[in-house]
Amino acid sequence: MPPSNAMPPLKMVHEYTEGTLILDVLDAATKSLVWRGTAQAEVLPSVDVSTPQARIREAVRRILERFPPKA
Repeated sequence: MPPSNAMPPLKMVHEYTEGTLILDVLDAATKSLVWRGTAQAEVLPSVDVSTPQARIREAVRRILERFPPKA
C-alpha cells in the first residue's frame, strides 16, 4: 500500500457536568405521585453563590409553566 498524506481523524472531547432538577407533586392524602416536572442544564462553576440559586428559581418557574398538565 502506498504511503498516505491523509491526517488521522481528529477527536475532540468536551467534558461538562449536567444537573437535573425534579419537581414532584404528590396527592396529600395518598402520597402518590400526581405530576413530575424536570429541567436539565449544564452546571457552571461559579464563585457567586447567588447565581446557582437564581438559575434554580428560573428552572422551577419554567417547570411550573407546564403545570397543571393539559388533558
